[in-house]
Amino acid sequence: MALSGASALKLLEEGKEVPNLILLDVMMPGMNGYEVCRRIKASTRFKNIPVIFKSSLNETFDKVKAFKVGAVDFITKPYETEEIIARVETHLEIAESRKEINELYSKTLQGTINAMNDIMAITNPEVSNISNAMRINAERITMALGLKNAWDLRLACQLSAIGMLADIKVNKDDDIQSPKMELDIEKINEYLNLSTQVIEKIPRLEPVIKILDLSQLPLDETSKNKQISMIKQDALKGHILRILFHYFHKMQDENNHVSVLKQMRNDHEESYLVEILDILNEIKNNQFKNKILQLELLQITSGMILVEDIVTSEGRILLKAGYELSDSTIAILKRYSQLKERKFKVIRKVG
Repeated sequence: MALSGASALKLLEEGKEVPNLILLDVMMPGMNGYEVCRRIKASTRFKNIPVIFKSSLNETFDKVKAFKVGAVDFITKPYETEEIIARVETHLEIAESRKEINELYSKTLQGTINAMNDIMAITNPEVSNISNAMRINAERITMALGLKNAWDLRLACQLSAIGMLADIKVNKDDDIQSPKMELDIEKINEYLNLSTQVIEKIPRLEPVIKILDLSQLPLDETSKNKQISMIKQDALKGHILRILFHYFHKMQDENNHVSVLKQMRNDHEESYLVEILDILNEIKNNQFKNKILQLELLQITSGMILVEDIVTSEGRILLKAGYELSDSTIAILKRYSQLKERKFKVIRKVG
């Protein structure tokens, strides 16, 4: 129990566990209950704790103010102990139900994303590899820029290539034909737009959809002339996704990161941010400074970089040189029994 607003907040911050519910008075020494509740609801750690006010104040204005700062109930004095117990139990049950619903949403969302990734990996390993490579590089770029809460960009990168599956065709012999990696900007935007149409059907992915939308347009003139730290985060994330999507598609033809990045620097129509191209160049240079190893399939681990194409016995390219192996791409390799005894040239994981 705390005797003042300040001590209540201190007790919360220093506690190892998050309380299931808070009973709060309006009138307290120093900081009043409304301000305490407002600060609790502004905290990422404590915002989901149900707060019940109990007070001798009984005006409608007082009750409305309590609900506006985030309270779930307002009990007016005098009150019976049984009433408080009943209301507390009710709100604890509601909170537990919300927690279960949120967990179900999270599991369903993660399951949906995993299923989409599996579809990409099974249907077209090359598309899957592009999306994984984009996600990994986005994570490194955001770390270099000091961007926090970049989960939406990583997820946008991971799912941005799913629109390419719309180009997959099956011929009369039931052989899957991969989409040609077009360099045409309109075609790339079409892929991104198709990805958006798929993802917008999934609840709670609005931030991801916004980044996908922004990635379909060049950075606006105002943002181009700003310091990178002054650009709005959504616009910056959209631009990072655009750079990565264009970079990896150009790499399909060139397979030379130095040449591709030089082209992108000289593309005045797009005006890619030089700072991001510099970071991407540094990432790629660091990857290829590592020692090249020739390993058996069973020795390969997630995070290693390929230095040669991996092809089937029929000559079909499964994975191209320069890509970083993930658990899903390693699983793809293991499905091809004819590759079991083959040695692969890879580079050790960076860092």
